[in-house]
Amino acid sequence: MGRLSAANEEQVVLMKPKGVGGGLTGLQTASIVAAFPFMLIMVAMCVSLVKLLNSEREK
Repeated sequence: MGRLSAANEEQVVLMKPKGVGGGLTGLQTASIVAAFPFMLIMVAMCVSLVKLLNSEREK
């Protein structure tokens, strides 16, 4: 029961953790995905501010 066959050995190797680098990559990806909607809101606010300032200059 405790013996691994060749197929099980391949699965164990594939599931081996990558170390610190794998966790850091996942953390970086999660932070970028979480920040993307906020970035869109900030760009929209910048465009709105430029439009407002241009309309104020014309008055």
